Amino acid sequence: MVIESEAVNGMRENHSEPDVEPGKNFSRKKILIVDDNEINRAILAGILENTYVSFEAENGLEALKILEKNRDIALILLDINMPVMDGHEFLHQMKKNSSLIAIPVIVTTASNTVKDEITCLGEGAVDFVTKPYNPEIVMHRIESIIRLCETSRLLSLLEYDRLTGVLSKEAFFQHASTEIQEHPENKYDVICCDISGFKVLKEMYGSEATDRLLCFVAELMKNIGDDEFVLCGRIDSDVFAVCRRETEKLTENFFDSFFARLFKESPVKSVRVKFGIYHEIDSSLPFERICSRALLAIEQIKNNKTKNIAFYMDWEKKQEFLNNFERALSQKQFKLFLQPKWDIISNCIGGAEALVRWIDDRNRLIPPGEFIPLFEEKGFITQLDFYMWEETCRLLHRWKKEGRKLFPISVNMSRMDINVPDLVERIKAMVRTYELPPEMIHFEILEEAYTENAEKLIDVCNQLREFGIKIEMDDFGIGNSSLNMLSILPIDYLKLDMKFQQTEDMSSKKSILSSIISLATWLELEAIAEGVEKKEQVDRLKNMGCRYVQGFYFSKPIPVPEFEEYVAKNTKAYENSEELSLDEKEKLKYEKFFSQKRCKVLIVEDMIQIREKLCKILVPYVDVVVAADGKQALEKLENLPDVDLVVLDLMLPELDGFQVFKRMKKNDRLKNIPVLITSENSRDTEIRAIKSGADGFLPKPHDVLLVLHHVRSVLIVRSIMTP
Repeated sequence: MVIESEAVNGMRENHSEPDVEPGKNFSRKKILIVDDNEINRAILAGILENTYVSFEAENGLEALKILEKNRDIALILLDINMPVMDGHEFLHQMKKNSSLIAIPVIVTTASNTVKDEITCLGEGAVDFVTKPYNPEIVMHRIESIIRLCETSRLLSLLEYDRLTGVLSKEAFFQHASTEIQEHPENKYDVICCDISGFKVLKEMYGSEATDRLLCFVAELMKNIGDDEFVLCGRIDSDVFAVCRRETEKLTENFFDSFFARLFKESPVKSVRVKFGIYHEIDSSLPFERICSRALLAIEQIKNNKTKNIAFYMDWEKKQEFLNNFERALSQKQFKLFLQPKWDIISNCIGGAEALVRWIDDRNRLIPPGEFIPLFEEKGFITQLDFYMWEETCRLLHRWKKEGRKLFPISVNMSRMDINVPDLVERIKAMVRTYELPPEMIHFEILEEAYTENAEKLIDVCNQLREFGIKIEMDDFGIGNSSLNMLSILPIDYLKLDMKFQQTEDMSSKKSILSSIISLATWLELEAIAEGVEKKEQVDRLKNMGCRYVQGFYFSKPIPVPEFEEYVAKNTKAYENSEELSLDEKEKLKYEKFFSQKRCKVLIVEDMIQIREKLCKILVPYVDVVVAADGKQALEKLENLPDVDLVVLDLMLPELDGFQVFKRMKKNDRLKNIPVLITSENSRDTEIRAIKSGADGFLPKPHDVLLVLHHVRSVLIVRSIMTP
């Protein structure tokens, strides 16, 4: 026996060269022997030498290093009791690595107990051989397992999509069909996902990038939901399907995590997908037809730029909804739900959005996604909208009679509603009947209504605004929004979906979202951000000057009684808190300090709400002058010779904060005025501000104690005031 040994990173690769005929191709599979006993390794290497190439490792850690460099190891012979890393830990590490998990492992040990065997098999080993080794048994076990794995891999090539690793179309249909037939007691949903404009993306980014995109979407689909049974397959070039055992009622919120990861992590940016859902499938149908129904739902929204999720509804169900509509309306099965809007500048409830929910006579909640598109298609939506408007007016009237605080409530106006001949007069009559201030009603319109009938929509909005009703544009930027439309269309509020922030860096005011909020301010519109789920989003929106937000961070849509409880609870909390108050000790401290001299402070801030808050904090102690942009700030400084301190925002129109600061430094009269830079709380921004020569950095959002502390510190350091 001839054994050739060579060093491989401190480990040995042992293999023999068998006698072969010259010129004959002989390819041998590789076996990794992992054992701390050198004699045992030598015995196994001797058994294998004429058929396999063997590698040796003294423990599990060395074995992992060999596997990193040799991805074509066909099988591992593994001892359990070893130093550094034993066999149990090695098996555990293999399980965590997707590239290693498919390599079969035969455990070699002196133990011959059933308990040990079961333990090892449970940890991922495929077979078990005991010491001392019988060469025939060892070779037979190795050959059988390698042959079995190769057969399995060949079958997998046919069953699984080579690129994405999910089931192929044929295998997906077969497995899903078998599951449904074998478990008729269960309910199932089928979800199809189509990547919009995939051919265009492939042309723009190339095959390599779009292949990564397909693998990424496949991974998201495999992990959609947390169901006990989920099958995922690729049924077309850019179409994936999931068959899932129903464990919860599917709603649009079910897909929130999918969209969040898609927007944040997609290897190709600006990707949109459409979902088609066949809910509670008819299991008597062939699975191909079941899947085609989910695909048909996608077709219904393929050209709809504002809708990404559609439910399939069969003819009988559609007809049932249409037949029951009048009865449901008369029996008030359509319920008014409210989602709070928060005024994050004043930290209180600033209004609500009215949303419809259908609870039928069997107490089933029918998702809006199932009936709203149908009612729009069949022309029933206007009747439902008038019903919801009146329910909203009736609620506000009751609140008024009960002496409750009134909040503006926004209601939806369909693009079909604007074609009602006496629409404006009917709305005015409704508001007068319920004796409401018109500004308590806001109408939400979609931009698609503008693109379909701009002239009519502008006329309707103008008449409603003249009456005192406010107009909100919903989902701005998702469709074909344009600056021209904003300049023409008479609106008061701009609603922004927080999906904007999922594709960009929210840490800077240079984000798209911030730019749109600034644009809204410039157009004298209020921005409303919807879909807010985290405190981090609230804080950043506040810094950007967005006043109103709504989303699950504050509350999901809730029935009216729950909303009234929510208002009572949060109003009480707000009334009991003094956002700008100081305790008596701090108050006396700052009153005493600022009594030395009535200083003059210039606040330079373009966001009116932030400017007002700074004024509210400082006015009791100093004289305040304000400027809304950099150019105005320099003009004020030229005309006001006795400014003691400038509180300067960095992101400004008409010269940003750093440009203003540089010009002050070049001006002999202004260069000695202390400057306190204010911006979002960022270490990099603070360092830049200090390096540029600023006297201090004031982070946003502004806290009363921090503002007074920083102003006091600068005035002391500059010897304008004494401690």
